[in-house]
Amino acid sequence: MNEKEELFNKIMYLIRSRVDDNFWNNMSTFKSNTQTGEKYYIDFIKHVLDENGFGYTCAGSQQPVDLRYVHEIQNPNIKINIELKKTNSDKIKLNNPLPCNDVFYILF
Repeated sequence: MNEKEELFNKIMYLIRSRVDDNFWNNMSTFKSNTQTGEKYYIDFIKHVLDENGFGYTCAGSQQPVDLRYVHEIQNPNIKINIELKKTNSDKIKLNNPLPCNDVFYILF
């Protein structure tokens, strides 16, 4: 496992430790408004990162790769990009950006 994979696994551990029933309830899409669930999970992940001493840059609206240059403040040389995706079915649409090697994906 390389340093970037280790960083991603650390972040995933922190996220998993915070996910509960309330998280899943707030992720629901209501009346086809996908923006509500998307805003919730992006804010949730940002809060986890902020609480645990990570730096990052957020993509603008409709820009690819939601969280860019994610790194631990004490180790800014190891950075990863994270794309967040949510689905209510068994299909995941990866269209923005197309899957690539330098992006880690978190799927809900």
